[in-house]
Amino acid sequence: MLARKLYYLKRVMKNQWAKKGDLEKLRNKMLRGLLMHAERNVPFYHDLWKKNDVDISKIKTVGDISKLPVITRKDVLENYKSMMAANYQRTHDVSKLTLRATSGTSGNPLEMIFDERANDYLEAVYLRGLMVAGYKPWKPLVYYWWKDFEKRAYNDFGFMNKVYVPCSLSEDEQLKILQSKNTGYVYYYGGILYSIAQKMLRFGIRIDAETVITHAEMITNQMRKRIADAFGVEPFDQYGTTEFNRLAWQCEKREDYHVDADSVIMELGGEGTDVITGLANYMLPMIRYDMGDVIETSDGCSCGRTLPTIKAVKGRKEDMIIMKSGKVFTPADIADAIAPIPDLFKFSVIYLGNSKFRADVVPFKGAKNIEDAVERALKSRLDEDAKIDVSVVDEIPKSKRGKRTFVSVDKDINTV
Repeated sequence: MLARKLYYLKRVMKNQWAKKGDLEKLRNKMLRGLLMHAERNVPFYHDLWKKNDVDISKIKTVGDISKLPVITRKDVLENYKSMMAANYQRTHDVSKLTLRATSGTSGNPLEMIFDERANDYLEAVYLRGLMVAGYKPWKPLVYYWWKDFEKRAYNDFGFMNKVYVPCSLSEDEQLKILQSKNTGYVYYYGGILYSIAQKMLRFGIRIDAETVITHAEMITNQMRKRIADAFGVEPFDQYGTTEFNRLAWQCEKREDYHVDADSVIMELGGEGTDVITGLANYMLPMIRYDMGDVIETSDGCSCGRTLPTIKAVKGRKEDMIIMKSGKVFTPADIADAIAPIPDLFKFSVIYLGNSKFRADVVPFKGAKNIEDAVERALKSRLDEDAKIDVSVVDEIPKSKRGKRTFVSVDKDINTV
């Protein structure tokens, strides 16, 4: 409902500047309502909390939420039907609700269902982050995605229209669309846009943009720099998931990521991984859900917004690289080492364990000694006797949803 979306947008735009005390009161109120709803209407949580002797009446603030057990994707997949609110199933036609499916890169795709109110609220939260980045909703947004967009009623009024860039296209084909349909506003997977930027810089192609927003994939400092050099503006990065829509975004300062604290609670576990509670979706509540992303903490942004902040998303917990020496490197550490190499078009680095790596690279035509350049860059970052096997390949495949994994750990290894 457009009117409700606009009402929520007005609210959330104010929330980012709310006094901390007022923001906490709002979060506590939203949390209490969610927990009471879940205990009464969601069989999974009613049984889980009873089994763990959890008294919901004693959880009154966001600070109390750690008393609840953490759930995993495996829990959701195995208990999917019992996680759906019984009262909403009686009063809603589930087939007509908003469905979003995760990419399945973990091997276990998950389909999320959002009730109408939650969907409108989360779309307002999503638009807030875009507008802070300078996006004007009456301008078309060049949007890289895995399927074409369903037309919405507000599109007829020239509101939030999109120029669809299919993820099935090669970077060369995508670049042609970016050149021919340049609206000044670009919304793209960070890693894919990095490869396009590498090509633009290699061949002297310039696309002037007013705003570039990256999301969905890890983006490192060096990747950001290459994108900024190609498009003439520093990108704004955003962190989001299908389970909760967006979680955090960069403001005009680009110092940190502001957490959408009026739609989620983000907790950081002992290993720096995030545990998320969605405050808006009553149809399929996700309460203390282990996302498994490694988060770098932040002391706060200088912009004056009162939303809590994080410094960066460093990669998936299962992709942390543990060397023989015991040193730990994040995927961002590895990608940042080789991203600045001008002759490098695409790459994928896999940690094989025992301080051994395989690096598949796609260089530009005419590149010389790319294998040596990649090996030197990685060894310089790793700062120890790592064994690195670099291979030149014709292509590095993307997933069905258009993502490319830049750094990962071989799933067959469990130790160094």
